[in-house]
Amino acid sequence: MGGSVAGALLLPGVQASRVPPEVEVVRIRDAPGCPGSGELPTPGNISSTRTAILCLLNRARAEHGLAPLTRNSSLELASQRHSEDMARRDFYEHDTPEGLAPISRMASAGYPTGTASVGENIHWGRDVNATPVRDDLLVEPHAGQTVVDLAYRNDGRPTALVAAARAAGCEVVDGYEALVRQGAASFTLWTALPAPVEAMRSALGLAS
Repeated sequence: MGGSVAGALLLPGVQASRVPPEVEVVRIRDAPGCPGSGELPTPGNISSTRTAILCLLNRARAEHGLAPLTRNSSLELASQRHSEDMARRDFYEHDTPEGLAPISRMASAGYPTGTASVGENIHWGRDVNATPVRDDLLVEPHAGQTVVDLAYRNDGRPTALVAAARAAGCEVVDGYEALVRQGAASFTLWTALPAPVEAMRSALGLAS
């Protein structure tokens, strides 16, 4: 079954002069077949950014045998309004401070929500994490990256991300090691004592 998508939550009112210089020059490679997906969103390329996001979504859906999404002007209006509202009032939630839920905002923008099943994704990021292609950097690791995976398998085998990252020559912090480091940081925070890191690793069955 196909569906509709809003596009992107972008802020055309943000002036380039307010963006740190190191952010303005960010440029990574586009995902194959999705022009502009490696560009940092700006007020000047808001339309092409939305097109790139839709391209990436539909490329992923095609890989899983799913029908493509199409753009919907009402959903796009609802998402743009919410994006600007979050920036103006400094909050980051699906519901507004007054409790207005996504489905209500979509209805107010003219989307027929009566029999619709709706969902919403929001994302904030800067530098490479603000580009449409950012998720491709995680699923297509390459040498020179440091990959941290917070997930782990009960059987101790590496996750697909960790396996791919190691094969690509990345520096890898897997889910177990991330768990140990988080636990150690919490231990020290609450006790003001050095964490027994090796004992924690041993408890998880990890080699020193």
